[in-house]
Amino acid sequence: MKCIKFLFLLGFFAVSQVGAIAQATEEKTSDYRSLGSIRVFAYDRSTGTPKPGSFEFAEYGFRFKVVSEKMTIKPQSDHPEMGLLKGESYDYYLVSFPVWGNNDDRTQKYAIDAARDKEVRYWCMLEDDLNSALVQKIHLLSGWPDPQLGTIAFPIKLRFGSKKHTIAAPITDGVAKPITRPMDFSNDFTLGASMGLRWRISRTRAHHVLATMSVGITSVALDSASTRGLISASQPMKSSAMTLATGGILNFSGVQMGLTIGWDFLGKDISKRWIYHGKPWLGLGIGVQIFNQNTSEGGSSEKQQRGKGG
Repeated sequence: MKCIKFLFLLGFFAVSQVGAIAQATEEKTSDYRSLGSIRVFAYDRSTGTPKPGSFEFAEYGFRFKVVSEKMTIKPQSDHPEMGLLKGESYDYYLVSFPVWGNNDDRTQKYAIDAARDKEVRYWCMLEDDLNSALVQKIHLLSGWPDPQLGTIAFPIKLRFGSKKHTIAAPITDGVAKPITRPMDFSNDFTLGASMGLRWRISRTRAHHVLATMSVGITSVALDSASTRGLISASQPMKSSAMTLATGGILNFSGVQMGLTIGWDFLGKDISKRWIYHGKPWLGLGIGVQIFNQNTSEGGSSEKQQRGKGG
């Protein structure tokens, strides 16, 4: 039991150290793709100022990167073609487009400035447009995983039995009869706090694999057979146990399937008589809320996490 607890503490520490690295990797390398025509206005690198009067449209299928933190513009005049009004504040990001190997005209129009020794062109995209349904984020499939925090539930458990390992029973009629630990399906419900790592398995869809470690409380059923006669057969009862568990979950856009192995630990003297104390069990779940995140998609809001670059 001490070894299991030590490994869980080590695992929680390791997950906590991954967070900053995972976020930095995602921010610097994620791309975006337009799913329709999106307005972008020019940015003057020499003066460091946006030029809302000079605009273009990022057409369907254009790939681009966000290369700045969020900035704010307050136009000095109306720009109805961009939907900008004089004196109002608008949040925007700088974006850059890649070089089109088969389209020099498009490359010079959007990606590089031939008049400035092929300097990279920066464009301004309004935050509302970047957060709209017309923009799709394209994620990495490699690199550091995302740390995850949440709650996890195990509705059904398979408790492993053992025919070789015998458990001494109380002496009855002057005879101590050893008993085996039978395999048993249990509906002892467990709800726990979970911490783990998540790997994306689709560049555009919310499909992930999660590796989790959990600590929770279980309500276990106790009867005469499972406590070697300590509990009366006519008066079964429920008791709370501490649960440690680890496992994996497949998440397909919110539909989840998980496989978990765990251990339940009762307290006080009854733990010495409960035949499943500290013994492994297997949990299998299929549904929509096996693991319930307390953090947003990507560890924080993906639409608000923007990459640094330039």
